[in-house]
Amino acid sequence: MSAIELAPQAASPRMESAGIRRLATAFGLAVLAVPGIASIHSHIGALDGMDAARFVDLLGHVMAVLFLFAAASCTVLSLAPRHRTRGWRATASALCGSFFLISFNFLPRIELSGATGMLSSGLIVGGYLAALVTIARLGRSFSILPGARRLVTDGPYALVRHPLYFAEELAAFGLFLHYQSLEAGLILALHLLFQLDRMRQEEAVLRAAFPNYATYAARTKRLLPGIF
Repeated sequence: MSAIELAPQAASPRMESAGIRRLATAFGLAVLAVPGIASIHSHIGALDGMDAARFVDLLGHVMAVLFLFAAASCTVLSLAPRHRTRGWRATASALCGSFFLISFNFLPRIELSGATGMLSSGLIVGGYLAALVTIARLGRSFSILPGARRLVTDGPYALVRHPLYFAEELAAFGLFLHYQSLEAGLILALHLLFQLDRMRQEEAVLRAAFPNYATYAARTKRLLPGIF
């Protein structure tokens, strides 16, 4: 083996920039987990006498935190993309789809009880559990910004083309129930629009990178099996 083969390759400015972006995105996801960690701590401090509704609410916070740390880890370890979309629109849709729901924190929160509280917590738990399963299947193919790494068509992706976003919208609606205002409805609607544009951007990247993506897309729906 020659000395040239043994010498490590110097990182290009593009590779260094991509690494910085991954670390910054992962840091942002980890920061989003901080309120959830605080809520878990407060719930654990009141374990004595905790009823079923409070327990499911605690489980929702745990699932949300696990999802955010899983997303942060996969972001750091993600593969280099074979192809990706450049431009402000793709970046804006991806970032707003990932972080826009932070806006809920600026609205007054309603303390739910009874059936509505259980529905909210159930949607949050179910949504983030489904998101965890999906992100585990994606592994190092996961990314915030649109990029083609590997074409995943099995597991949750055998049912719909964007199971992760479907799971996130379930959790988002569960969060919305804690606010139930015109402003919260606008945030939820805008978030869904960002996510839909994000899906279109990602599909364009995958079609360009993988010739067999069109066949896969023809047999699967975007969000709901057999419907949409």
